[in-house]
Amino acid sequence: MARFDLLCIGDSAVDIFALPDEADIHCQLHGKGAECELCLSAASKIPTKGFVLSFGGNAANVAVAASRLGLKTSIYTHLGDDLFGKEVLENFEKWGVNTSSVKLDKNHSTNVNIVISYQGERTILSSHQKREYELPELNSNWIYFSSLAPGHTVFHESFAASLKKNGFKLVFNPGSYQVKEVLKTFRSLLMICEAFILNRE
Repeated sequence: MARFDLLCIGDSAVDIFALPDEADIHCQLHGKGAECELCLSAASKIPTKGFVLSFGGNAANVAVAASRLGLKTSIYTHLGDDLFGKEVLENFEKWGVNTSSVKLDKNHSTNVNIVISYQGERTILSSHQKREYELPELNSNWIYFSSLAPGHTVFHESFAASLKKNGFKLVFNPGSYQVKEVLKTFRSLLMICEAFILNRE
C-alpha cells in the first residue's frame, strides 16, 4: 500500500452557523481584561439573517485543505451513521480525502456545533459524542493529531511508539478537551512532535 503524505486524526463535525439580527453584548472588567457575554432574549423567537451549514473539526479542515493543495491525504475520524455523517463522508470524497479509516458509529450521532456569529465574533455550542477510539493504521509521512473527545488516551503510548519506530513526523494541535487534561497524558507525544499548535487562549 502506497504511503500517504498526510494522515489526519481527530473528530469531525457539522457546523451550523446562526446569524442573529440583534443581540446585546455586555462586558465587565476583571483585572487586566474584559469578560463579555452574548445576550439574547429568553423564551422568544430570535430573527436571523439565515443559517449556514458547513463541515468542521480541526482534522477534517486540515485534511480537506491538504488534499486541495495536492497532498495524498487520509483521515481517521468517527461519524454517526446518520444523515449528517453521510454528508461529511461525501464532502471528504468530493475533495479527494481517503476515507478508508473513517468509522461509522451506529450508537452515537455525528457531532454537531451551533455557531452563533455576531459582530465578527463566534459563540459556539459544542458537542463531542463519546467514541470508542483505536489506533488507526499509520502509513503516512506526516501525522496531524488534533481534537478528540475523552477516551482517546487508550492509544497514546502505542501511537508514540509507532511514530518513533517508523520515523513518521507528528504535528500536534490539541483540542479543548485535550488541553484540560494533565500534562502526563501527552508527555510521550510532546517529546517527539515536530510542531505543536496551540491557541493563545
